[in-house]
Amino acid sequence: MTSFRFLRLSAPALARAASGVPGNPARRSIWSFVINVSADDPSVLPLDEREEAMWMLQCLLPDEGMLNLGYALYLSEGVDAAELQRAARWVVRRHPMLRSSVQLAHGQPFRVFRDPAELSAAIDVRAATRAALTSDIRAVAARCFDIGRDELVRLSLFQLPDGGQVLL
Repeated sequence: MTSFRFLRLSAPALARAASGVPGNPARRSIWSFVINVSADDPSVLPLDEREEAMWMLQCLLPDEGMLNLGYALYLSEGVDAAELQRAARWVVRRHPMLRSSVQLAHGQPFRVFRDPAELSAAIDVRAATRAALTSDIRAVAARCFDIGRDELVRLSLFQLPDGGQVLL
């Protein structure tokens, strides 16, 4: 069974969406990226229809977190944050889609693959209490990102007073 997410647009949301339209002087920075595309460049690919639709939603509603997918994993035994970061870097370097961004060329969005050395795959380590854990996770998961600039994988490690950890 397919589920759908319905989007309700208020007047302020429509005003924010209009600020992302090309030609509007208040447009968002995602529209300002311009790259030169060569047909022989394997690091640049056109978007398919679904990717372009997702990119358009990001452009129209940049503060809505439309592309955020958050998964929280409770780790009963502490993990070494440095080892976790090394593992995250390995995964991001191994999978080109996780190193990609979307940028404009000749008025069209293209997927651009970044050099693995450019990415940090940093892990945001923060202290948390059990009482505030759910709200802290929701706040971090709701942070928006710019698919033209930010890394597509964002990890946060919440350290609990009892030694447990939650990886988001």
